[in-house]
Amino acid sequence: MPPKPQIAARGFRLRRFDATTGVRRRWSWRAIAGALALALFSGSAIAVASVSVAQAHSADYTASCTGVTVHASSYQPEGSQPGQANTITFQVDGGEVETFSFGSSTTKSFFFPNSTEAHNYNLTVTAWDDSSWNKQWLNLSSTPCVRPGILSLSAPRCDVVNGSTDLTAKFGDLVAGRHYSLTLASDAPSSTATDYQPSQASPEYTWPDVVPGRDYTVTITDSTNSDLTATKTVAVTGCPQESGIRVDTTQCSAPDHAGVYSVTALELVVGRQYRIDLFAGGNVLADSVTFTANSAQFTHDFAAVPLESYYASVTDVQDSQLVATSNASGFLPCPVRLDEPALTLSQCVDTAGSDAAIGISTSNLVPGRQYRVTVTDGSGATVSSDTFLAEASTWSTALPNLPTGTYTVTVTDVLLPSFTASSRAQLESCPSQPSLALSAAQCSEAGGTAQITAVVTDFVVGRGYTVTLTQAGIPVDGPHDKVAPDSSSWRLPIFTGLAPNKVYRVLVVDTLVPTVVAAADISLGACPGMPKLAITNGTCSLLGASPLHVALTGLADGQTYTVSVTETGGDQPVDGVLAQTVDGDVGETEVVFENVPNGHDYTVTIKNESGRVSVSATTFLPICDLPTLPFDDDLATLAFTGSEDLPISLLGLALIQLGLVLVGLSLVRRRANQS
Repeated sequence: MPPKPQIAARGFRLRRFDATTGVRRRWSWRAIAGALALALFSGSAIAVASVSVAQAHSADYTASCTGVTVHASSYQPEGSQPGQANTITFQVDGGEVETFSFGSSTTKSFFFPNSTEAHNYNLTVTAWDDSSWNKQWLNLSSTPCVRPGILSLSAPRCDVVNGSTDLTAKFGDLVAGRHYSLTLASDAPSSTATDYQPSQASPEYTWPDVVPGRDYTVTITDSTNSDLTATKTVAVTGCPQESGIRVDTTQCSAPDHAGVYSVTALELVVGRQYRIDLFAGGNVLADSVTFTANSAQFTHDFAAVPLESYYASVTDVQDSQLVATSNASGFLPCPVRLDEPALTLSQCVDTAGSDAAIGISTSNLVPGRQYRVTVTDGSGATVSSDTFLAEASTWSTALPNLPTGTYTVTVTDVLLPSFTASSRAQLESCPSQPSLALSAAQCSEAGGTAQITAVVTDFVVGRGYTVTLTQAGIPVDGPHDKVAPDSSSWRLPIFTGLAPNKVYRVLVVDTLVPTVVAAADISLGACPGMPKLAITNGTCSLLGASPLHVALTGLADGQTYTVSVTETGGDQPVDGVLAQTVDGDVGETEVVFENVPNGHDYTVTIKNESGRVSVSATTFLPICDLPTLPFDDDLATLAFTGSEDLPISLLGLALIQLGLVLVGLSLVRRRANQS
């Protein structure tokens, strides 16, 4: 029996030759039919197996506003080798990838970070045994969960004192039948929580008998997803109650302005409506303001006309029987700038004690305003203070028997102290009898003047005096009015340039009390006369110089004189002839100038130190006569007889001497030739 055909490893191909004999095989239709049947059976088995595998690998997901749930089933169980596990990955908004491994089946949920926001996410399922069964869902977007809404919170207005009200909340975007947590809280320390399951999507809920006048907060939260929550707050207006009123007035503070009438309503109920009415001059409505209270008190300022009277009331608009009324307040006229007080001084004239006084007069006052006049002394101590209500534009008073000194008088608006003005006054010390002593600086040179120095004692520092110098009852240089010594060492000015040889009187008179006077007389002597000088020429010497004898008389005591010699017509001293100093106390004296060259005109001058006294005299010193010169017996005798022929005489004498020399030489030569 021939061998059965074999199915090739690459299919059902039959060998055409026998493997052992190498003989060409013959085909058997029966064998072919059997092979076909076997192939059909094998193909069916494979198809069935393929269908079974496709149905075994199943993966899908479901999404909600809170997250994603993946369902995977009929996967190849995990193997024993690394990496033989099925995986699910989940990535939100490009963030970190979350990986979950599972076996043949699983249900895995992934949640979004915030269910009330939209997110982008990626989801993959990977089969470890066959990548053809992998699944991925990329760039998916979530739908945010819808928050529950509180559409409104309302409460009917309480119109009864100490009453209550109901608070109703209207919701939206709820899920009927779903459980919510409902909380009511207020500014009171307690709160209430309720498990709330609405029957419709937009229900209402009411809290009865809540206390008015508080802020209430309603919070609704999804019991399943706490991210889904909503909150709303409402202020519940309180019930009416008695209110109070306070009034503050600000008087007019500047010329041509107005005052301020400030009304403060007290003990108000927040949320209730009130009205403040301002009445002027009795019951005339001058102004009004309506407001809703947002706190327990409210203030409003009204302009107030000066010289008017006002009162105000606070009324609850919803309950006009609740009214608070203030007392009436009057407004003063506006202030004006004050003038400096006018002061009238009565200085002390009594040497036995102070009888000084100050008269005060103020002006430009506003009738109806209150003023204060204050008097202070030099140390700042208050001497007098008067407060008065001005009835006219002026006011005056007097302060008698005041001690001497400096005073400041100030007038001030009592309500507005910035409106003030001041004046200062000096009450001089009471008079006393002064004493006066005079001394003179007499004229010390001819044509000079004298001066008088006066010294006053027993005077009053700060008191005024008139000082006058007179001669024969006539003021010499006008009076020095109002001399006010400022210290105990007061010295009067020195009277200078006075004519000598006269009698002068100095008067010091109290300016305010002319009967208080000091007087003193002094005589000024005559000026000394001019000095005199007489010049006598001395004996002429062979050297061509002579002394000058100068006799001085009429010299004045206390003077120092200088006597000098100059050539007449010049101002330079003679060489070698020094000026000499003479003390005038000697009365008269003589000075000698030695070795004054002969043959010139000279001027001798005497001057005192000031140069205002100067006396001069001139003289001529002639050339001295020559003595007789002796010669040999056979020569004539020549005499020097006059200064005018001196040059000619000297020339002749020289020629004679030259001739004698020549004669002598001739005789000597002749004798030599003879020998």
